[in-house]
Amino acid sequence: MSMANNQATGGWDNISNDLFTTKTDTEIAAIVGKSENAVKKRRKRLIEAGALLLDSNTEAVFQQLVSAQEDREMRASIQSRDKEIVRLQRELDVAQRIDAGIRRPPKWTVVPTKTSGRVGIITAQLTDTHFDEIVKPEEVGFINAYNREIAEKRFKRWVEKVIVLSRDFVSGVEIEGIFIPATGDLLSGDIHAELKESNEDVLYASADHWIDQLISGVRAFADEFGKVHVAAVVGNHGRSTVKPVFKGRAKSNIEWLMWRQVARYFEKDERVTI
Repeated sequence: MSMANNQATGGWDNISNDLFTTKTDTEIAAIVGKSENAVKKRRKRLIEAGALLLDSNTEAVFQQLVSAQEDREMRASIQSRDKEIVRLQRELDVAQRIDAGIRRPPKWTVVPTKTSGRVGIITAQLTDTHFDEIVKPEEVGFINAYNREIAEKRFKRWVEKVIVLSRDFVSGVEIEGIFIPATGDLLSGDIHAELKESNEDVLYASADHWIDQLISGVRAFADEFGKVHVAAVVGNHGRSTVKPVFKGRAKSNIEWLMWRQVARYFEKDERVTI
């Protein structure tokens, strides 16, 4: 078989394995029209398949390829570990800064009243508020808008209306407390590229801002109803991973950290459990 014909085919189909025992990698590369690196990989596959016996030449090439592969795998493992360490350190730093912060949330007051008669517990669900998402009117046909200022007003109004409706529109029932199932997605989050680019602030800064608002709301409920219990779970939007995870799902979500900070604020207030 001529060199020109082998170069034209550019493949291994018509090349005898014996060529690897009689020719150098450079010579084989010239015959088949491939790079020396491709020849070395072909030699490695033949050895692993048992189609080519090791001699002094092929054994040296084989060990060289194995060592290079092991080196690449080790470097990739170290690089992945280093990135994980940096990510965890960054999250720890943010958590420590939030924990060390001195909070002075605004106190919301509602004129108290007294009720008597049958007893009951108010249930008011808090969910899918998507705080700090920005919706521009011009992008939705001018039928809606949303931003931090609007969200703060809506949240405060929600707290006030829960209190007013329970106090002024329910008669003959003595309210013993309020139960708040907080079922997640309080923040817009960074799970979509468009959200990450258009949100009011970055994820951890948003969490830092809205912790104070949650404290204000819970305190207003405690002042009005006497007892408050919050059953909080994390949502999808607050996750810190690109894809949803199952192991450590709650603690890898920023909402877990938010409610931990709220719980820590009320840890000496016997009226509140979270």
